[in-house]
Amino acid sequence: MSHREAQPATTQFSHHVQRTGAEAVEVWRHLRDVGTVSWSTEHGGYHVVSGYAEICEAARQPEIFSSVDGPIPALPFRLLPVHSDPPVHREYRRVLNPWFTPQHVAELEPLVRGIADELLRDLEQRPEFEFCSGFAIPFPQRVALAIIGVPAEERDTISTWVEEMVRLRLTSPEKVASAGRTLAQRIQQLIAELRSTSHRDAGMISALVDADIGGRFMTDEELVSIITLLLFGGLDTTTSALAGAMHHLVLNPLAWKMLQSHPELLGPAAEEFVRFTSPVQGNARTAVQDTNLGGCPIKAGDRVFLVWGSGNRDEAAFDDADSVVFERPFNRHLGFGHGPHRCVGAHLGKLMLEVALEEILRRLDGVRVLDESAVKWVGGETHGIRVLPLLRPRSDQSHVEYLR
Repeated sequence: MSHREAQPATTQFSHHVQRTGAEAVEVWRHLRDVGTVSWSTEHGGYHVVSGYAEICEAARQPEIFSSVDGPIPALPFRLLPVHSDPPVHREYRRVLNPWFTPQHVAELEPLVRGIADELLRDLEQRPEFEFCSGFAIPFPQRVALAIIGVPAEERDTISTWVEEMVRLRLTSPEKVASAGRTLAQRIQQLIAELRSTSHRDAGMISALVDADIGGRFMTDEELVSIITLLLFGGLDTTTSALAGAMHHLVLNPLAWKMLQSHPELLGPAAEEFVRFTSPVQGNARTAVQDTNLGGCPIKAGDRVFLVWGSGNRDEAAFDDADSVVFERPFNRHLGFGHGPHRCVGAHLGKLMLEVALEEILRRLDGVRVLDESAVKWVGGETHGIRVLPLLRPRSDQSHVEYLR
């Protein structure tokens, strides 16, 4: 077709290929070098938007670049409100927003800090430990599932279903469908239990069951969709940001010492690590009308992928983009997305990162990577480190001495 021939470059980019962090950065750089809007032949063909300015332009225009069709390739279910457009999207966000305001999130700090403390008390007793299974995975899991209102005894099982749904889309779609059905059934059971009683707990599920959307209660299908999205966002992305931050800090002792000496930088550091790690590599859109982006024609019905990770490394938007700069001015990164679909849980994510960094810097001083070859990455729309083996130094050795 002529509009595809007009694309400045054709690539075989796939956001589902498993890459390490450094490999992903090189792929993103190549995409920007060949053209900030290109055409990938993978997954049936789609436009790949890799430049910061072009990503922001598309993300701000849901009336042109719709989110209704979901990811590339498609999931066997919808996730609300992310797979909706205004004005419907605004109605769902109106229900969710009160749970994620800065004021409400601040009230959650004792819960967040208590969970971090419990997990780190165990790790700080061990001479060697695997950081992801010991902290980066269970920490956001326990925080998110407690806030959502999932029974404590079911949290490990539900987390496993979510992980399968995120990671196995290309390799085992039947497992994804099975995990999705099982998760939906369990959420529906929780909803039915709440609807059958006048007693409500303080969890988010209870509030959503009673929420008003345009003068009506939400259907079970809508509730399952929203709760599944909250599980996706609360479990996987924070793990990637935490693991990436820890990996950087143990390899850069001066950065570790800087944050120890300047706790006022913890907030900016959390933002910078979200930019640097880009836990959500990108999200998909569908053009609903003929348009032009970055000088490239896009036809109605074309799929489009906004590569947040590439935008976060775009030298046109960020000085020294491939470095971690805690005092980076005007850090308008895309780690939480952009436009009306910007992550509803951004304030909670930042709180978890700040609390985790503060406690880790205080209690795990001197750790180092046990074996860099044993560090394992996962890829996809969300990506990051999932295995990070660490070693604690002997008590008579300083952090810097042990890392020489």
